[in-house]
Amino acid sequence: MPASRNRVEILHGVNLDMLGRRSEEHYGTLSLRELEGQIKRFARELDLEAAFFQTNHEGEYVERLHRLPDAVDAAILNPGAWTHY
Repeated sequence: MPASRNRVEILHGVNLDMLGRRSEEHYGTLSLRELEGQIKRFARELDLEAAFFQTNHEGEYVERLHRLPDAVDAAILNPGAWTHY
């Protein structure tokens, strides 16, 4: 049977592991695990297989990006605080 061609990986960057533990008025109460659960449910509705990766280390993030072409069909980058540093 052919492998699924609907694989997407969501890469979370710096500080996103702190969701649900930081200032509620700025970041809400949703944890990263809860956010990923919601994304996984939305992905299933679209017939997508979602995988997740989070790191606070820029080099790990880049290395993961370099490996993605052989592992998934698409990627969503959620770089977190790297967008403004």
